[in-house]
Amino acid sequence: MPGPPSPTRARREPAAGAPAELATALDRARLAYWEQPEAAMDVAIRCAEQGRTLDLPAVRARALALQGAIALHRGDLQGAAELAEAAGHETGHDRWLRWHR
Repeated sequence: MPGPPSPTRARREPAAGAPAELATALDRARLAYWEQPEAAMDVAIRCAEQGRTLDLPAVRARALALQGAIALHRGDLQGAAELAEAAGHETGHDRWLRWHR
């Protein structure tokens, strides 16, 4: 039985304006992070940076959420909570931020 898809298959840099390619890279990394956390984290970090550069808050939020899942998988509860909060800021689902606007 084959293992999860390798997140490194999506290592090439998506062209500017390619949110679908970023989403695909995140999907592959999410499916593989349990067995390949380092490679998945690399993809998540790259996608978060590109999401910020391309002004794609949904992509950035997904990338931050994946980073949080990987942090939790590694036992870093505090880091996972901080990344979840950052993802919430990206999507506008932060109650504290909405209350103080």
